Amino acid sequence: MSIKEPVIESLDNGIEVAFFNLGSQDLIHVELVFNNGLTQSENVIIPTAVSELFGTASSSFKSGEIAEKLDFYGAFLETSINKDIASISIYSLTEHIDDVLVILFDSLFNLEYPQNDIDIFLSNSLQKLKSELEKVEYVCLKTFNQYLFKDHLYGNIISFSDFENISSKQLQLYFKNYYNPQDVSVVVSGKFDNSSLYNSLNNNLGLWNGKSVKKIIPSIDKSDTFKLFVPKTNALQSAIRIGKIISVKYGSIDYFKLKLLNTILGGYFGSRLMSNLREEKGLTYGINSSFINYDAASFVVISATVKGESTSVAIKEIYSEIDRLSNQLVDNEELILVKNYISGSLMRTVDGPFLIAEQYKLLSHKGEKLAYLEKFNAVIQEITSEELLQCAVKYFSVDSFSEVVVGPESNN
Repeated sequence: MSIKEPVIESLDNGIEVAFFNLGSQDLIHVELVFNNGLTQSENVIIPTAVSELFGTASSSFKSGEIAEKLDFYGAFLETSINKDIASISIYSLTEHIDDVLVILFDSLFNLEYPQNDIDIFLSNSLQKLKSELEKVEYVCLKTFNQYLFKDHLYGNIISFSDFENISSKQLQLYFKNYYNPQDVSVVVSGKFDNSSLYNSLNNNLGLWNGKSVKKIIPSIDKSDTFKLFVPKTNALQSAIRIGKIISVKYGSIDYFKLKLLNTILGGYFGSRLMSNLREEKGLTYGINSSFINYDAASFVVISATVKGESTSVAIKEIYSEIDRLSNQLVDNEELILVKNYISGSLMRTVDGPFLIAEQYKLLSHKGEKLAYLEKFNAVIQEITSEELLQCAVKYFSVDSFSEVVVGPESNN
């Protein structure tokens, strides 16, 4: 598995641009990746609104006109934000990219957040939150994160008061502070003329000035162990989350072993948790285990929704599967199967220029190059059952896991 690294060029102000000129179709994707996310604000509604309402209006275009203009060119704007990264993307036909970029740059440098659009966004978001709070899965997710990341920005919980008094001025100020040239890189993929596109970016983004005020988010490598039950009136099902923070360096040998262990446990459809709780016992439609790496923390979390009367049995079986990893060698047939699954998944993540660019974006944020994927695959293939057992003993002690259950009280 060999993937060509992008052509890297810097704009006059130092902004790095990665060019993936790999397309066979006349399409282009330009993505501005900002090295900050939801954790830059105590109130996550503010960065969420800044991201979702970007491109609504500018000094040149009234509310809704930017989307109409982009649609005329067959282009569209997309934004996203998570704990650590925010991005602004534009997708366009190659022949219209110059016209489309003019609209993007106008949105970037002359953006406006009309109060009416903000109020509509807040009203819709508040109604969505009220609806989500009726779901055991959502309450379980929020409660688990709150206690797992206790006293850390990753554990911030949205409250109804967060929606109050959000103004256009607040969003403008947040955008100015955190969407700036010192915290951004650009990834371009598709089919295009490198020289022409570079000049267009440099004549606009290359003139952008601003100073970073990004807050450094402290690392968290452990958490208190807790077991919580949250009763939910009239609920028929229970939502379960079991997990822990793991102190492991991204890209280390132990990190690779944990990725493999997690896949065996609950990271794909044929995993042990799925085989046990879904296929054999019929306790749930789906259960999965995720090994997640944020900038400031890595953690594993198992999540499932089960019938209320099956809650205690499901929890017992989850811990049984965790414990089995620490007491029994993974047999060779299962190990080969999972390694092949991981290799196939890796290949699918780089199937086309846009997907390659996406992987580059994520890896670059971690300080890695695309060659990391080859290393990942190579290391995974060499890991033995004995090494996995040692890793499970080190990190997967049943007593070290925390637990949250949200559901009917009579079945707890």
